[in-house]
Amino acid sequence: MTFEVTVDGKVIDSDIYINNDKISGASHVFEEAGIHQVIAKKEGYTDSEAIEIKSYQVDVYVAGHDFGGAVYWKNGTIVTLTDGKPSSRANDIVVDNGDVYVSGVDNDGVGNLAVYWKNGTRITMATSREYPAAYGRSIAVDNGDVYMAGEQSTLLPTGGFASRTMYWKNGTAVNLGDNGRAVEIAVENGDVHMIALETDRFKKIANYWKNGTRAELDGGDYLLTTALAVDNGDVYITGSRLVQHGSFGTGTAIYWKNGTLVTLAERTYPTDIAIDNGDVYISASDFNGSRSAAKYWKNDEEVFLTDGKQSSAETTAIAVSNGDVYVAGSYDRDAVYWKNGTLIKLEGVNAEASDIFVTRSLGEN
Repeated sequence: MTFEVTVDGKVIDSDIYINNDKISGASHVFEEAGIHQVIAKKEGYTDSEAIEIKSYQVDVYVAGHDFGGAVYWKNGTIVTLTDGKPSSRANDIVVDNGDVYVSGVDNDGVGNLAVYWKNGTRITMATSREYPAAYGRSIAVDNGDVYMAGEQSTLLPTGGFASRTMYWKNGTAVNLGDNGRAVEIAVENGDVHMIALETDRFKKIANYWKNGTRAELDGGDYLLTTALAVDNGDVYITGSRLVQHGSFGTGTAIYWKNGTLVTLAERTYPTDIAIDNGDVYISASDFNGSRSAAKYWKNDEEVFLTDGKQSSAETTAIAVSNGDVYVAGSYDRDAVYWKNGTLIKLEGVNAEASDIFVTRSLGEN
């Protein structure tokens, strides 16, 4: 920001005070985030009006778990969500107006609970006493409304159980179908977009819903959906096309834009997608070598984060902020993320990173 002090239309030299402290010279770099008051002063003249300048810091949130259960990291500092329950997991994270929302699964000693945490407080969507098992997968916040995708087991009339795909809006359940597993939810302008997996005897079905209306994605008889992004009405879905009964490593990475299929690469598993200024970023794990390698695409450009030769690495999520690319994943069994290719390890024992979210704040001020 540049400004000048004038008297009767003429520029004059003056002293600049920031938060009541005089600075030397005429330029200043804010070392800390916060709201700063800037005033120009000159002896013999009335002080200028105060100008308020906001300087922001970039905050990186990573959801995951360690040996003690569900956790997240804020700028590398670990925050524990559960009290030593190894089966608890944090699967997705979003920050809205300074509030931190983390979706996942917790355990009450009887079974799994579909939950999310808001600023560390657990909110249960489905309990194991109502259903044998429940899971929270993905979370989104839109205009103060909280949406969480997940599934819960339901008793079939013929006996046995099926996994019911669903989401909750502010705690109210919306059922989308049986024999499926929720993958991700996204909300834009009140429209609810969601992807899930469905399995029958002969194939895996890649499903997409908009406001509860289902569409089956084309591309083969054995498809997995892995991630979803919505940008200005355009819907992007990543997935993998497998040989029947194949593993992730034998699949072909694909994505759909508004239902049109794009093929990326063989023996690669895409994990997440982000859209920034029209550019498409897709994180992936590459299985071409004896060890897996972490990488991402920016449009058609492939960027390797590791070479897959000395160490094994995988990705789980990607986020883009102001042109900087953040990729969460694992490296030699450590929870990590990369910023523009630079590896950053996260604290924790037996820790894994599942999702990443980047925002900015005014710090602690």
